[in-house]
Amino acid sequence: MDKRKYSILLVILGILVIIGISYAYFTSDFTIENNPSSVTVTTATIDDVKLAVEGRLTFDEEGILPGHKNVSSIKVTALSDNTIVEYNLIWKGINSLNSDLKYYVYRTTEEKSPSISCIKTQSGNANFRKYFEECENKNFDNLGAIIYEGTIKKSSTEDTTILATNQVLKGNTDGNSVYYYVVLEFVNEDDNQNIDIGKGFDGVVTVEETEANLADITIGKIYLLDENGEKKEVKSVPESGYTLDKDNSSCENGTELDWDNDNYSLIVKATQGGTTCNITMKEYSPYSGRDVVLLNKSTVSGSTTITAVETSENNNKLFTLEDDFGLSYYFRGKVNNNWVKFGKENGQDIWWRIIRINGNGSIRMIYAGSSNTNQPPGVLSDNNSVQVGEETMIVPKSSTGSTRTHVFSSNHSSNAYFGYMYGNVNGATYNEVHANINDSDIKVKIDNWYEDNLKDNYSRYLDFESGFCNDREVKSIGSLTGNGVAQNNTSYAPYFRVSTVGSAIQASNVQTATLKCTQINNDMLIYKKASGTKGSKVLKYPIGLITMDEILLAGGKYWDYNTKFYLYNNKSYWTMSPAFLAPYSTHIMYLQDSGYLNTTDVSGSNGIRPVVNLRSDTPLIGLGTIESPYVIEGVE
Repeated sequence: MDKRKYSILLVILGILVIIGISYAYFTSDFTIENNPSSVTVTTATIDDVKLAVEGRLTFDEEGILPGHKNVSSIKVTALSDNTIVEYNLIWKGINSLNSDLKYYVYRTTEEKSPSISCIKTQSGNANFRKYFEECENKNFDNLGAIIYEGTIKKSSTEDTTILATNQVLKGNTDGNSVYYYVVLEFVNEDDNQNIDIGKGFDGVVTVEETEANLADITIGKIYLLDENGEKKEVKSVPESGYTLDKDNSSCENGTELDWDNDNYSLIVKATQGGTTCNITMKEYSPYSGRDVVLLNKSTVSGSTTITAVETSENNNKLFTLEDDFGLSYYFRGKVNNNWVKFGKENGQDIWWRIIRINGNGSIRMIYAGSSNTNQPPGVLSDNNSVQVGEETMIVPKSSTGSTRTHVFSSNHSSNAYFGYMYGNVNGATYNEVHANINDSDIKVKIDNWYEDNLKDNYSRYLDFESGFCNDREVKSIGSLTGNGVAQNNTSYAPYFRVSTVGSAIQASNVQTATLKCTQINNDMLIYKKASGTKGSKVLKYPIGLITMDEILLAGGKYWDYNTKFYLYNNKSYWTMSPAFLAPYSTHIMYLQDSGYLNTTDVSGSNGIRPVVNLRSDTPLIGLGTIESPYVIEGVE
């Protein structure tokens, strides 16, 4: 086929369907005037066969123990008059364990709901313990026989075909659907596998065509949109600095277009081949959202030393301090221009307050309630700077009535329970106790809230790499000289930063704050899909809690009242900053309803205000005020 002038010829050379998101997508290449770029195509016609893959077959797990098992499913449908489609199931990922992974494949023609429940346990004595998981298969009776089983070799980075022979699916006018269920097992062997504790595996099972079928999509014309909104026809897409203008782009046959800014690639959602598309590109900034928030604000170098609470009006000022990614800009004092509307909760707009712009440009913000009016819930004062009321905190799932308070952890007799995620409560070493394996009670509540309100429609706007610092560095104070193990009386770095060694806390004390996570590889908790970032990839979702340090920098102080800064809400709510264990009582930092930072046992009852990070390139508009909050352009 000849490539016409001003056209881009898209040819799917080898079709790969990757199951790691809620829909299938084909990856391929196209050439723009001999400059290679990436294209993702969803649902294309392959030799008159419409192949659809649904479901999620992703295995990405860390902190597992021997005996761990997981199951996931995929649905494959082919629609055609007479064409046969052949494909393989392929494992693509990394097994970093020192043990082989065992896998089992089931194949049915009906959708089932198998699940696996695992309980972490141990055996042995005080001198030698073996940690493992005991797992139970549920609802496996109707899956039929295992059609194939095998192993993914230890320390493997190679792709593995997990079916011995091609699976043939013949399409017809009704469409044949096949369901695959794949079980991955970290076998609990007889020998000592403790070396593998805390490690994991990361990969997806994909469907790969066995033939090199072709599906042609032609890009007819390319336009660039200038600052005046005028379109100019060009021969190729610029190599960088642009994104797709959806409103001014179109295709034949109902084909949809999108753009992946991370990979600078066009996404074509085609229902058939032979489609022509005309695209329009507009300028793009990876820091567009950050720049909107910074607009018309002066920046002031902040200090890690906190000597007094902050009650000044700082609406046109942002303070700066280094974090783990670079220079962070944070709001401080009485501010009324850090309001954001983002997401829906029970059909109502969710309001947030921006805490800071992270060093990577993402925008960190804290939950401030939901409403169906043009202003946030609760009572506003100080020129809309301060918002008070229980409506500023979420209602945890399964709470009785409208209860908005919950424990951080229902257990409190071990140093493990300081963790937003934690390890073995009876572990013999710091690393065993503070491993990021188990979810705290509060994390479960926050994850459930995320699933109900943000996951399906709003996760694409969230940054996956900023993380949240659950600072569990041990810092001895007075008699609190433990090493963070079991029930040893131990003090942690956040408490050390606001305390005085060996004496009572006084309001006049100099306190310190930091935006850096000292034990970054363990205490900075990152959404586990993030790549190329710092921290431990263990979070199920990109959501967490505020830190004590962020409250200090915003204007609060330990044992010093302040009701005149934007994080005060006249209610008590949790941070994720540990304080101390002494004795048999695990204390964590929280903002008390009177307006000062304090410590309380993790089994106490306080409010939950989740924290998320918007992507730096989020197209924000607005002024950040209640009358004109920041919103994502074009998003309800």
